[in-house]
Amino acid sequence: MLINNLYTILQFEHQEKIEVSAQINLSHPIFKGHFPSMPILPGVCMVQLVKELIEKVHPHQTLLTHAGNIKFLSVINPEINDKVKVTIEIRNSDTNTITFTSSISQDQTIVFKFTGQLQNI
Repeated sequence: MLINNLYTILQFEHQEKIEVSAQINLSHPIFKGHFPSMPILPGVCMVQLVKELIEKVHPHQTLLTHAGNIKFLSVINPEINDKVKVTIEIRNSDTNTITFTSSISQDQTIVFKFTGQLQNI
């Protein structure tokens, strides 16, 4: 899990959608290798962050079974701005499957879009 290690939740709201403000931990060891002269949050960590936030409102561990659309629109460099906003809309949820659309933004600019499906394990 990356929560409370790579990122910390500053604000969490769950009504019609999940809306989270989070702070990226620049001192996390991942930034020493990705990349030493310009730390960039790896895309796989953005995917995991979305998955973990969905699991906060759906009390099951999940497995990503479908990534229909993943777009990296800009980099997240925590040296420049360590705050992100994550928005997740659950489009369909049954006993085993969660279909969702999500985005990560910095300063009102969307930097990451991700549509996928998780399955309870």
